[in-house]
Formats: sequence, C-alpha cells, structure tokens
Amino acid sequence: MKFEFDFRAGLLPFLKVVSHLPPSNFQFDAELISDDPFEDGEDVIGLDDLGEVDKTKGPLSIAGQMVVLYIKDHGSNALAVINGDVEAGRRVHLAYCSTLEKMERENKFDRYHLSRNPKRKYLISGSKYYWGDEIVEDEAELAICKNCLNFLDYDGYRQLNQRDRTSRTRDFDYDRFFSVYSSLFKKMPKKTEDDSAGYVEGWRQISLEKRFKANFTCQDCGFKAPPQDSAFIHVHHVNSDKTDNSDANLRVLCIDCHKLQPGHGHMWIEPKLLERFRKAKREAQGRLTREGSNTFCMDYIDPALRSPANRLFKLLRQTPEVAYEHEENGRIVFQADVAFVNLRIGICLELTDSEKRFAEKFRWTLLTHNEAMNFTASR
Repeated sequence: MKFEFDFRAGLLPFLKVVSHLPPSNFQFDAELISDDPFEDGEDVIGLDDLGEVDKTKGPLSIAGQMVVLYIKDHGSNALAVINGDVEAGRRVHLAYCSTLEKMERENKFDRYHLSRNPKRKYLISGSKYYWGDEIVEDEAELAICKNCLNFLDYDGYRQLNQRDRTSRTRDFDYDRFFSVYSSLFKKMPKKTEDDSAGYVEGWRQISLEKRFKANFTCQDCGFKAPPQDSAFIHVHHVNSDKTDNSDANLRVLCIDCHKLQPGHGHMWIEPKLLERFRKAKREAQGRLTREGSNTFCMDYIDPALRSPANRLFKLLRQTPEVAYEHEENGRIVFQADVAFVNLRIGICLELTDSEKRFAEKFRWTLLTHNEAMNFTASR
C-alpha cells in the first residue's frame, strides 16, 4: 500500500502555535562550546589517559590551554617530600617527554593529575611510613622533569652542566615558561601590556614617554617598531614592582624580549597584533640581510619556536627567514613562522593536517614545534 503524507500540512498546527510566541533574543555561538574537561573554578583534575591532551605543540595543552601533569601519590616518600626533600619527589611534566611516552605505552596514567594553574607546591599524598598504612596529605614543592626540559631545550637546557640542570628543575619560573610559549596557545589569559592591574595612575603616559625617548627601539635586541605600530614596544619593570617607575627600573623592550623576563606570568598577545609583529620583524631581518649581515638573528624568532629553529639551523646549516610568505602567481598561498627557504622547510605555531598537505603540493615540508624538535635531515 502506498503511503502519502503532506509534510507542510502536518506542520500547520505547530506553526500556528509558535506564531503567537514572543520573539527570542537567543543567539548561538559555536565558539562557546568547549571540550575543556575542567569544571568551573576547578584547577586540577584526575587523568586516566592522554586522550584529551594535545602533545604536539611543545608544552602540553588541553582545549587550547597549557597544562602540566604530576602524580599525587608519592607512596612512602610522601612525608620526606612534604618536609622539603624535593629530590625524593616525583616530577612535574611540561611536555610529552620520553618519560610520559614510556608511561603511556605501559598504560600507567591512572595516578596522574592535570593542572591548569601550576605553582611551586602541589597537593600530594602517600603512606606516612614505609611499613605503615597511615596516609599523609599536604602541599609540597615538586621539581620539573629533566626529560621535559631536555626535549624542549628550554633556555638552552641541553648545553648546561649537571649542577645547573638540577638548579633549573628546582628553581623553575612557571610564569616565564607560560609567557615564552604563549604564542602557541590562543586561549591564554589575556594579561597584556594593556592590563592596568597593579599599575599606578598615569602609567600609560609614563610608558609612552619612556618608549618615545627610546625611539620605540628594544633595548635588548635592537628592533625598532614602525611608527604605526608602537604597541610592539613595551616598558618592563625590572624589579617587577609596577609602582616603581624610576628611570633605572624601566626598560624598553619589544614583545618577544618582554616575554623572556622573569615573573611575567601568562603574558598573552592578541593574535592579530602578533601576526603584524612577526611581519615587522621579518622586514627588519630583510634589512639586515640587504645591509650585508649573514648573522642568524635568533631575537627575531618567536620565543616559542627558538629551540626548534636553532636546532634546524645547526642541522641544516641555513639561515632561516621569519614570517615567511610563499607566493605562487603573485598570490600568498601559505605562511611559515620560520622558514628555511632553499630547503623548503618551515616551522609553524599553528598547523593543521590540511595545511601540511597543501604545502606539500609546492614541495614544502611544514612542521609543528615537536616535529621540528624530532626532525632528521634524512627525512
């Protein structure tokens, strides 16, 4: 038997009802849908595996935000760690290092915790005595994993002697670390130069006058901002006291050099401003090249990519370009934040699989941070 149904006629009763409803101001925004597993106000969550963690960008992240991993259960060493024996404690992980790789192979992530607000002390627990069942729990200082720092080659870690390496793992500046890699993560807290918290009244004018006297030129790397982009240049408080605006305490720095200063927690730069800044640095590097300088200027590369860029520079023996734009028939078809043009190899802060495949059509190899750190010349 053939069944026929007039769909429009079937909707008439529904349309008659809703036609009398008042208009709604509801707006849908797909960006508000988040895969962030943290509940509101929550900073630490348990972890069963690394399925939700992005391991490809250098520092670990989840839902576009940098995080760290640590083990809460310290077993029979818990009391010693709580009493200040940092070396007896388990390490805090910043990146997908050889230790995490091994733990993932062995399915041993049930003890790990994920923190999006890392600090020097973490809540740990364990047995009070080696032979007893009594449990102790308290906050304790934990050291950073050496394998993580080695993988990232953070601040030239691979070139340090053993004593300095140990010191780096214990006296670790989380704020500075998050600032250095903030370009990789667009969901970082927007704690920018324009954030007035802690500054004295009239700070904007003080900052402007200081930058004007320095001719909007970074006092560390020498980069000079174009007249239309004074926001590329900041004023840094050397002793971190925002109320101390004495001339000796104020230093004029570009965005990159400002990020590298101690105690600059979660310094985040708006992506569009950062893109213009990269192009300005590329043009500045171009001027150096035209003037006959063949020096590899690391200061012009985003701090988040300096370790992989330096590694490829030594491996490929070619000076890279900053904010490279590849043109075909007069049109820009793709970009790379760092590019070894003659060898057609680039490193990108943000990179999708489709962008990689598209670049391959032009015989280019584009790499993420981690891919560049693992790259071999034979590939």
